Amino acid sequence: MIPGNAKKTQRGAKHHWWPKSLSQFWLNKSGKVNRISSNGEIISSNPKEFAHISNGHNFIYDSPNSWEGTIEPFFDNSDRNMRSIVKDLEEFRSWNSFEKRYMYATQSEEHQNIDLLRECILSLVVRSPFYRNRLNNLVIGFRGEIPKKESKMLITSNMGSAFRELTRNSVRCGRLAILFSDEAEFIYGDGVYNNISSSVYYLSNLQIVIPITPNIAVVWANPRSYMSQPLVQSLPIDRRTVLMINNAIQIYSKDYIFYRNEMPELIEPFTRNEHLTYSNNQNPLYKFVDHLIRYVP
Repeated sequence: MIPGNAKKTQRGAKHHWWPKSLSQFWLNKSGKVNRISSNGEIISSNPKEFAHISNGHNFIYDSPNSWEGTIEPFFDNSDRNMRSIVKDLEEFRSWNSFEKRYMYATQSEEHQNIDLLRECILSLVVRSPFYRNRLNNLVIGFRGEIPKKESKMLITSNMGSAFRELTRNSVRCGRLAILFSDEAEFIYGDGVYNNISSSVYYLSNLQIVIPITPNIAVVWANPRSYMSQPLVQSLPIDRRTVLMINNAIQIYSKDYIFYRNEMPELIEPFTRNEHLTYSNNQNPLYKFVDHLIRYVP
């Protein structure tokens, strides 16, 4: 287990898996975010009221003791930089110097910015209820059914280890593509399309597609073979591609999805109220990502 962090543990803290520094970019004209549940219930509220788990990143015992701790500080760097990451992504479409800043970056500050983007993406995936569910299944596989409090601490411990190791292994890993949409809005959910393992912290054959704002999504993949340059590319996508990504969000989500203005039509997998995944590599999103990362210059 990861030792208790020196930072004082706040019992009952609401730990956001969709950080406020990012969800603020999903505000509608009323200054709220829309949340729709798998049963079709819609609620609009300040985003800080959504997407959190009580003591989600804490080690809490019945009585306070020196073993209590938290992994919440693990995510401070990514959360602190979400705003600047979004700003950079938003500027990509107008920057003629895009290639100069990113294509040939090696040891430069720009390359570190790419690694920061990777870290931010991992922080979103690892904190998500989808990944927590994978960790819970891992715990059950090793320990069987155990008390909820103990299970929650084991999930927290594994989450901290996963984030630390995945972030270390993400440096200069794979290629990224920034997708811009002016035709339709992305949605977000308590699960996003990814194939990160809950037990092996290597990123070979990685695929992640994650909406960052209602108009920007990031693809990150690390296939066995791909064109090494550019490190990052950007491209506009049409409504059909947005729908493909949004459908994947619904498949991987269980309880909630979020949107700004365009309410999605719920599909049957989401209404099951389960975290589902694509069963093989023949799904349309896998093929889209594979072609984009491996072959598109």
